[in-house]
Amino acid sequence: AMEQAAAEVTPLLTAHRDDIHLDETLFRRIHAVYEARERLALLPEQNRLVEKFHREFIHHGAGLDAAGKKELRRLHTELAQLELQFGTNQLAETNAFQLVIERPEDLAGLPAGVVASAAQEAAARGLAGKWVFTTQKPSMIPFLQYSPRRDLRERLYRGYLQRCDNDNAHDNKAILARIVELRRRRALLLGYPDHAAFQLESNMAQRPQVVYDFLERVWHPGLAKAGEEAAELQRIADAEGAGIRIAPWDWWYYAEKARRDR
Repeated sequence: AMEQAAAEVTPLLTAHRDDIHLDETLFRRIHAVYEARERLALLPEQNRLVEKFHREFIHHGAGLDAAGKKELRRLHTELAQLELQFGTNQLAETNAFQLVIERPEDLAGLPAGVVASAAQEAAARGLAGKWVFTTQKPSMIPFLQYSPRRDLRERLYRGYLQRCDNDNAHDNKAILARIVELRRRRALLLGYPDHAAFQLESNMAQRPQVVYDFLERVWHPGLAKAGEEAAELQRIADAEGAGIRIAPWDWWYYAEKARRDR
């Protein structure tokens, strides 16, 4: 019901926002106040409000000509539909995946509360007497954290990682490609070199290069720390004679062992 409501309301909200931001009469009044702000003796808060609204309207296409506004509306309509479909597909894939456990011995190592929740999930899915783990975080992470069954951990992790990347009705790859292209077109239409510049203008960073500079400062120390943690987890696995190389689906399991050891 919520998905159906979203499908009906999203186009209306998109058109409504465009009706506001692209209203020429409204923007003329906003622009008139903006142009006169220095001689209006505004308080700092009032001046900030005037500048904020003016920038917001420009940012959303108020300065475009009639043809540009028509194209912007078309881009916004298609983007809204695609972004809605992206989320719907992701929800469907999340709900569809289930790791079904049929033997009690495959639950070894899991806390009682986690097992009880999995039994409830199975019963809700018509699988009474079994246990179901999903890619919802409260179900998935405890399994990855405590289950010694590496093969099952991998199945669950991959089920999470590959949502909407299974070449089925809920695949999002083509949708993502189209969203990227439409965002690029919108940015160029509004006078920005790319979507990142458009998106960041009203944020603290303001420019993409500022974001990259920040990421560069944290990336290398973060990568070094992650390497130290991976080496620690590998030492635990080697000491147990696991005969594995630490993979993503092993991380929570051996991190929990490291935490207990410390």
